[in-house]
Amino acid sequence: AERLNEQEKFRISVASLLPEDRVLRRMLQSFNNSLADRENLLIHLHEIREALVTEFSNEKSAREAVGVSDAQWRAFGRVANDEPLLEGRHRGKHNELRNATSDEIDQALKFSQTLIEGYVGYQTSKLS
Repeated sequence: AERLNEQEKFRISVASLLPEDRVLRRMLQSFNNSLADRENLLIHLHEIREALVTEFSNEKSAREAVGVSDAQWRAFGRVANDEPLLEGRHRGKHNELRNATSDEIDQALKFSQTLIEGYVGYQTSKLS
């Protein structure tokens, strides 16, 4: 019941922010694109991180605003940017590519959800 209550609070927060918040709209669109376009999943998910960096002017401020650690930030960057993945951002840098594992995909999706939830929490706290 508590988890459902938290989910409902989150939905209400998103609904109240969405009409005016271009960053949230962009992040949600990128997340939806990642689910619809799995071949470019990590490219779309990375757009969420980029939107936060743009909004907060730098990575450190973005991490602090949404409450993620440097280690979490770097781990996602490693998967999205550095691993030789068919779904990754820098496919042209590698001679041989592999599919992302289900664990890599799950971690990337969870991290992206954490970014969005952290941003909603940050924006909501400013309204309080």
